[in-house]
Amino acid sequence: MLRNTKLLALCCLVWACSETVTESEPGPCNGDECADMGLSTQDAAGEVDAESAPDQGVGEAEVTPGRFEFAFVAPGDSLESVVRISNAGTGPLVLSQFAAAFSSEYTLYMHEGAVAAPLTEQDLVVRGGQSTFPETLEIAPDSVARFTLVYTPTEGGQRGGHLSISGDREIRIPIGHSDDRPEFSYEPEIVDFGAVAPGERQLGNLQVTNIGSAIATLESVTITGDQAFSISIEGRDPQVDSRALHNPDRDLEPGVGLEKYFDVLIRCQPETDEPIEAMIHIVSDASNDSFSVPVRANFPDPKEAP
Repeated sequence: MLRNTKLLALCCLVWACSETVTESEPGPCNGDECADMGLSTQDAAGEVDAESAPDQGVGEAEVTPGRFEFAFVAPGDSLESVVRISNAGTGPLVLSQFAAAFSSEYTLYMHEGAVAAPLTEQDLVVRGGQSTFPETLEIAPDSVARFTLVYTPTEGGQRGGHLSISGDREIRIPIGHSDDRPEFSYEPEIVDFGAVAPGERQLGNLQVTNIGSAIATLESVTITGDQAFSISIEGRDPQVDSRALHNPDRDLEPGVGLEKYFDVLIRCQPETDEPIEAMIHIVSDASNDSFSVPVRANFPDPKEAP
């Protein structure tokens, strides 16, 4: 009897234990199991680790130079200034909200690419105060957008202003002007050879110095008058060889530098002892843009007049 009672108690204990077993939480499935269940691996495993997502990178604007800069420009002439915006970042740089705050004396062109292109091949984006900017301009990493501003002043016109653009930050490109100009002085005021016998050859010199505040560019150096006179700069006739005008001060830089000078060598070889004369004409971008210097020979000395 006791044995039967113990057996019955053991059976009841086993039955009670089976009723209290709890269901376990389902674990994440593998690829095949998820497909059978209609789930993606992301649904099964939860959010993807942010560090494992691909890095798209960010764009970074680099502006060179930091402003549109113009030297002196005479009314009616034009001058160009270029600013480059390059993407120094690792992702795309998106430019937007273009705003041109300058007068109608300026015209703006835009071009994508590191290599300069003629204005006729660039996009005209501002003219006469009217703009046709695109809504956005995307610049890939290590790529460049070039902005060319053309300044054509008029008498009494308004100059200055800026171009603003939204990129990875607000980009503001001001317009600067410099009134620095070259200016020439020369000596002597008259190149006088004095008495020169027929067939005799004599040399004279005209020294021209840049006393201004900017590099000067020669456009022409010519001589008119008696054929007994001829000129040269550094051994070249500037009337037929333009190379004589490129670096006349011999400093290996174009133009005539600040406080630099060049010499015009004058040859005189008359056929008679009659008075002869000529005029040297110098044209440049200096403030005294055109001036002339007399040249003569066989003129009587006023001091010797009775």
